[in-house]
Amino acid sequence: MIEDDYYEEDESPRQPPLYLLTGLVIGLLLGLLISLVIAPVQVVDTSPFLLAEAEKDTYRLLIARAFQAEPNLERARARLGLLRDNLLPQTLADQALRLQSAGGSEADIRALAELAAALSAPQSAVLTQPPGLPTSPPSGGGDLPGTPQTFPTLDLNQAVWTATLPPTPTSPPPTPRPTFTPRVQPSPLPTLGAPFELAEQTPVCEANRAQPRLLIEVQDSAGKPVPGIAITVAWDGGIETFFTGLMPSISLGYADFDMEAGVVYSLRVGELSETINGLQAPTCGEGSEAFTGSLRLLFRQR
Repeated sequence: MIEDDYYEEDESPRQPPLYLLTGLVIGLLLGLLISLVIAPVQVVDTSPFLLAEAEKDTYRLLIARAFQAEPNLERARARLGLLRDNLLPQTLADQALRLQSAGGSEADIRALAELAAALSAPQSAVLTQPPGLPTSPPSGGGDLPGTPQTFPTLDLNQAVWTATLPPTPTSPPPTPRPTFTPRVQPSPLPTLGAPFELAEQTPVCEANRAQPRLLIEVQDSAGKPVPGIAITVAWDGGIETFFTGLMPSISLGYADFDMEAGVVYSLRVGELSETINGLQAPTCGEGSEAFTGSLRLLFRQR
């Protein structure tokens, strides 16, 4: 009878100790409390491409401001390369558009637009040979530093040439020649204070365009597109300022603005230019096929 009771007790299911499960839960809670509240992880000296989007915008804006102060395109390109972004000009333009929509600083929008335009501009070719320097050593010595010296091939009938002795300490050392390192410069900006004049005004009739627009192109006196120029459009009940260069895929001097049919607009390019009044979306076609078109304006610097 005693043996039967023993086997019955041994076959009953065993329950794990509750203190192990309680300790595990308490340990997890303490770990979360320490890692999230008491001593959270702080990332220091991280790579720019690991930043959040808001911090990336701040990083790009700081580089654009530095480029305005010192227009070193290669340095700006190297700094932006740390973001690992293959669409840098368009990313800068999109950031400027977002900043413009949010009512941000005009100076910041202009800085982003100018840097985007500079990155989109074709780069000047790097010279492989500085102009004006001889391609071979001049007669009588004076080889350029670092240039290997060549000797003629001798045959048995010629006299043996000996190596040229180094100059004595009393003889003056050869005059070093300056080296020339070409630097890629961004496209020049227009002369400050020079106004822009309306050169062309052309209606654009495209039936497939849903929204009529002001299509604006700003050029310098040589006919080259100019980025970073403020354009102010005013109408009855509103005013808006935007900048050229935010759509580098179209043109560095391009900007556009959505128009409404029947609304009269006034427009000014730059700060010292005259205001163009009476701008309206043109009517294209006749009768039942009539539709509202766009207006193309070309401004050129004096």
